[in-house]
Amino acid sequence: MLLRSIRTTCSQDLESLDAYDRPIIVSDPIKSNSAENGGNGSTNNSGGAENCPYVSIGDIDFQNSELEVDPSGIVYAADGITIASGPLESLVDLLMPNTTNHLDEGFVYSFLLSSRLFIRPHEILGKLLSSVPEEEPLDRLVYLLSEWTRKFPYDFRDENIMTHVKHIVSR
Repeated sequence: MLLRSIRTTCSQDLESLDAYDRPIIVSDPIKSNSAENGGNGSTNNSGGAENCPYVSIGDIDFQNSELEVDPSGIVYAADGITIASGPLESLVDLLMPNTTNHLDEGFVYSFLLSSRLFIRPHEILGKLLSSVPEEEPLDRLVYLLSEWTRKFPYDFRDENIMTHVKHIVSR
């Protein structure tokens, strides 16, 4: 939802916004710019955006000191548990459960739901399959697949992903 909110421009009036295009109010740029410009109310924005209630991508401070970054590049929220972002390879590694009875279902659901915007499900399964050495049993991957098929059964209608599933079954 954050990305859709960021794309909102001032040329849109409030009535034309759908439920996902809610403004992000970080600070009041009009008041802060008014004080900085001697109270004349002008801003440095171009295109008549002086009265824009929306925040652009440039107005958001992404260098939040409350975020923690681990060596693999994964960014955690202030609680140290919630994942905010990270490189694809690191997130795919986190998708694989550590043991057959430990699976972060919230992360799996969120990742599988949102990842389809930038990678296909069969590519995810291919990366997961290649991350397991040939001599290692696939118990953890099968455990993940059981959750995946329960939450997103339509992913497995694709012949590409079924090729990976057949390979897993044959191993």
